[in-house]
Amino acid sequence: MAGREEISLTGRVVAAISGAACRVELKNGHRMVAHTTRKNSLDLTRLNPGDELILAASPFDFSKARIVRKKTERKSDYEGSRIGQETL
Repeated sequence: MAGREEISLTGRVVAAISGAACRVELKNGHRMVAHTTRKNSLDLTRLNPGDELILAASPFDFSKARIVRKKTERKSDYEGSRIGQETL
């Protein structure tokens, strides 16, 4: 085995199977079981249907994957604040 070869994927949660696993559907329609690791299990305690995830899958087995993180839209810390705006 030469190194860790992983494929990065994006998927959407279809159903929660247990506390550490869920069923995920990829954009091409393929469904797989994704699980969390001990390291990120506290960050991913609540996975709801519709949540988008970044996954890592082995090139040899596309039936299961590891959840890397939740895909979230990053918003600016200053978005919506009124600093520097004058009121008329």
